[in-house]
Amino acid sequence: MRIISKRCLGLDLHKKQITAHLRVHRGSDQLPGGEGLRFGTMPDDLQRLRQWIIDQKVEDVVMESTSVYWMHLYELIEDVTRPLVANASHVKKVPGRKTDVSDAQWLAELGAHGLLRPSFIPPKEIRQLRSVTRYRTRCVAMQTAVRNRTIKLLEMSGIKLSSVVSDCFGVTGRAILDALTKDQPVDVVKLARMSLRKKTDELDRCLGNGLLNALQCRLLKMHLEAYDAIDAQIAQSELELTTLVEPYSEAIALLDAIPGINRIGAITVIAEIGVDMTAYRNDAHLTALAGLAPGNAISADKRRRISVRKGRQMLVLIYHVLSGKPYTDLGATFYDERDRARAVAPLRPEAGCSRLQRAAGEEGDVTPARRIGPHESPVDSLATPNPG
Repeated sequence: MRIISKRCLGLDLHKKQITAHLRVHRGSDQLPGGEGLRFGTMPDDLQRLRQWIIDQKVEDVVMESTSVYWMHLYELIEDVTRPLVANASHVKKVPGRKTDVSDAQWLAELGAHGLLRPSFIPPKEIRQLRSVTRYRTRCVAMQTAVRNRTIKLLEMSGIKLSSVVSDCFGVTGRAILDALTKDQPVDVVKLARMSLRKKTDELDRCLGNGLLNALQCRLLKMHLEAYDAIDAQIAQSELELTTLVEPYSEAIALLDAIPGINRIGAITVIAEIGVDMTAYRNDAHLTALAGLAPGNAISADKRRRISVRKGRQMLVLIYHVLSGKPYTDLGATFYDERDRARAVAPLRPEAGCSRLQRAAGEEGDVTPARRIGPHESPVDSLATPNPG
């Protein structure tokens, strides 16, 4: 089998140790040489591993995407060699005789023959941006969970605030929640804002007596403090993003012009797929990597249906926009103008002509076609003479 890398290093990563195996190609008529070592995962151990890679003149380093253990090591060696991160499901061995040493040898063997498909690892700047956007996404999810727990607490207490107020954490809703944490009645007339001023009677009814017991008040206060703390983290992460996205302001403006994508959405997309579309062969390659394209599952000439998540068309649009084709709104009548002939065809006089009428016309009957009535069959229309 063809050798792609003559000095390929396989790394089996774990939390506390790294097993390395260096495969050295000696020629087509000789068995490859090998050297195996174990390293720790402390900072000084990783620096020793980096120096050993340099001393051994390693061309390629292959590792599995095991948890987050590969990320720091990838950053350490990406400037001295060609690291390749492979999906663990793509490098499975035959069951049995599995050890850390054999795993490292197997990775080196696959990497030397070019049998591994590399995972997409964006540049360092994009990776830094991605770490902030993913943290913000996680904070938004946690904030939503706190909101749901707060509403659940109110329901358990017999307060039906969510049945009257569409957003319990809006201006009026938050003011009422803050008032509920205090051991005093809630004056909804003073707290209601905007359209909720017309619903003061309903607000009074949903709050009941307006008092929670001491434990429920403390729980509600803790929920609101957690919500505010997470909200501060979201604001801080967005402030951090304003600095990191300065080099990508043009790409963000292009994506922001697409309906359905705001500025935060554009930043998140860039953090996940980058701005260099040459990393992908075409738009189909990008959608396949994103899991938005159906795979193949055929056995015995039977194709198994594979569900595909929604969003492929939007990702294809993003690919072409970032490839240098600015988004242009087609307009509300684009498809009507493009398919005008097909849209107008049913309105023409000959559109009411049935197949029997057209057949009769082909046989020499030149009687003009007449539109078929709503309660008339095609045969009756042929038997009825055309007036005039």
